[in-house]
Formats: sequence, structure tokens, C-alpha cells
Amino acid sequence: MSDQRPQLAAPPGAWWDGGGGGIGLGAEMGRGARQGLEQRLAEIRARHGEGFDPAAYYERLDREIPVIRDMGFAGYMLIVQDYISHARKLGMPVGPSYGLSIFAPLIDCSSG
Repeated sequence: MSDQRPQLAAPPGAWWDGGGGGIGLGAEMGRGARQGLEQRLAEIRARHGEGFDPAAYYERLDREIPVIRDMGFAGYMLIVQDYISHARKLGMPVGPSYGLSIFAPLIDCSSG
């Protein structure tokens, strides 16, 4: 039996279209995570001063992003980040659930 699912293309220029003019899901996930990490590190520096060394945070993020991307979970992570971001905007306390605990640092750093 052949696969009869329709083949749908992303709209031209869509950010998730890795083949056309977009940047791809993995790149968007990484961009958001790095941007969010910068925001979190600014908060940490404000509390602890400039003597704080962020190298461990960057190293962990640089290890986790390729793993999540290569496993095909970038789109999933973007969806979860979108839900969490929306909930936070509504003032709801949210965080990763049991099944997402492995991705907690990445989700926490994702901007939005």
C-alpha cells in the first residue's frame, strides 16, 4: 500500500521552510533559545554582578540544541514554547511537565 498523504509545501518565505527562503525549525528553535538565554543571563548578572561566568550555560545549550534538532523535535519544542509563552503572558505559572523535564533548560531559555 502506498502512502497517500498529500504533500504540502510551506508558504514562500515562511520561517519554517528549511528548503525555500526560510531558516528551518531547528534554526528558529536555536535562535529563540539563544535569545532567551541572553535575557536570563542579563537577569543573573543583575543579581550576581559581572563576576558571573556564563560559559557553562552556553556549553549546555550548544550540546542540547543539535540533539533536539537531529531527533526531529524542533517543531515540537517550538509549539511547547509557544504554549508556555502564552500562559506566562496570561500570568499563569507554568513550567515543563514530567515528560519535558529533559528539555527544561531549553524551554526555559526560549524567548517569546
